[in-house]
Amino acid sequence: GTILKNMGLLSKGHVVFEERSTLMGQNYASEQEKTLQAIERAKGGILFIDEAYTLHKPDDKRDPGVNIIETLLTALSDEGNRDWMLLLAGYTEPMLKLFSINPGLDSRIPECNRFYFLDYTVDELCSITKLMVKKKDMSITELALEKLKAHYEAVKDSNDYGNGRFVRKMLEEAEMNLAERVLQLKEEELTKEVLTTVEECDIPEVVGKESGKKQTIGFAV
Repeated sequence: GTILKNMGLLSKGHVVFEERSTLMGQNYASEQEKTLQAIERAKGGILFIDEAYTLHKPDDKRDPGVNIIETLLTALSDEGNRDWMLLLAGYTEPMLKLFSINPGLDSRIPECNRFYFLDYTVDELCSITKLMVKKKDMSITELALEKLKAHYEAVKDSNDYGNGRFVRKMLEEAEMNLAERVLQLKEEELTKEVLTTVEECDIPEVVGKESGKKQTIGFAV
C-alpha cells in the first residue's frame, strides 16, 4: 500500500482486511451492502480478501458468496472510482478454479496480475525457527534443530505444511513437551537455561508426505 501510494497510484495506501465471513450478512443479499462498505473503507488503499476461493461455492446453487463477487466486479468496472485496489489471496489450485468458473474475475485478474508464492525451503524454515526461538528469549540445541530439519523435509509437500505458521505450530508443540519434561525434574535442576532450552526430545516425531499446496495472490485495479 505504501509503495503504491508513493508511486502515485493510490491516495492513502492503507489496507482493509476482509474474508468471506466478514462480508456475509444475516440476510440473503445483504452481502452486497457489506461488500460496498468494505470497498468504501478501502478507498484510497487496498481491499485485501484472504482465502478468496471461499467466496464462491459452485456446489451450492444458493450460495450468497456470488453476491460478493458480483459486487466486486461491478465496482471494478466503475471507471469513475479507480482509487482503490482489490487483492485476492489463497491456495493456488482453488484460486485458479475460482478464476476458471468466473469469467469476470478471470478477465479482471489476468495472468500478468497473478503472483505465485513458492513454499519456503527447508533451510529457510530453519532460519525462521531460529528467529522465532530468539524472539521468545529461548534457545534450541543443534540436535533439536536437526530433528526439526528432518521434520520439515518430510512434510514440505504435505497439506499440513503452512510455511511460517507451520514453524510456529511445531515450536508450540515443542514448548508443551518442554514444559511436561521439566515438571519431572528436581527443583535444584530448574535453571533458566533448562527451562528455556528446546531439546531433541521435545521435537514431535516426523510424519509422512502428502500432496502440497502453494499460495497465489491476484490483484485488480
